[in-house]
Parts: sequence; structure tokens; C-alpha cells
Amino acid sequence: MDLTMVLKIRSLIALLLFLLASDGALAACSGTISGGGTGSEHYVDISDGGCEFPVMMINGEYKFSDECKDTHNGFSCRDNGRTPISGATYILKKDAKPICVGAKYAERYKCIRGCRKVTPKYLTVSPYEC
Repeated sequence: MDLTMVLKIRSLIALLLFLLASDGALAACSGTISGGGTGSEHYVDISDGGCEFPVMMINGEYKFSDECKDTHNGFSCRDNGRTPISGATYILKKDAKPICVGAKYAERYKCIRGCRKVTPKYLTVSPYEC
């Protein structure tokens, strides 16, 4: 094995060790899905808290995966959940006013089933970066 190959292997091993030690610090942050009126008890924020949480959380308290499941074009939340969106089904719509400069539209989720008085009709998708 020549010296160049040895150096490449050492570099790859060092990179692998760095990535393992970083504990996901290089993972991309997710945007936010929110709605229901800021400050309201019915407000919903689905996010990773700007990389604060290792998984998507609802209002920073409940794992999204414990409360809801992804569907083909949206998500459904369990009936006996602990959030204002429990029992609701949302579909993704591409019809909102653009958030990012140069975008033709923005995305939002619309409640189509299980919508109650406390359930936000729309949840707006805010990208982490434009």
C-alpha cells in the first residue's frame, strides 16, 4: 500500500470518528409547522426547536411520532392525543402566500377531518432557511 492510500484511509477514519463524536451536531435543522394564533392555548408548533430537539416535537413537549403519523400527502393524529391537533387529519396544500423571496407559493397543511373548535384549520410551513 502506498503512502497516498494510507493518508486517505487515516483521513477517512478521522472523519468517521469526528462524525460519531459529534452526536448529530451536523444534522440539518428542520423548519416549523405552526398555526392557531401565537400565545393561544390552541397554538401548535411542530418543529425540532431550531435543532434543540433530536426529533420533531409538538409544542416542545410531545414527540410528533407519538402523537401523529405521516400519510401519503399529510399527517393524521391519534384521537386520544395530548395536543390541539389530536384526532385531526391534515393534507399538504401549496397555496399559501410565499414566505421566501422568489418563491411562487408557500406550503401549509389544511385540516380536512377531525377539525374541532380548538384545532387550527391551517398549519403554515416555515422553512428553516429560504
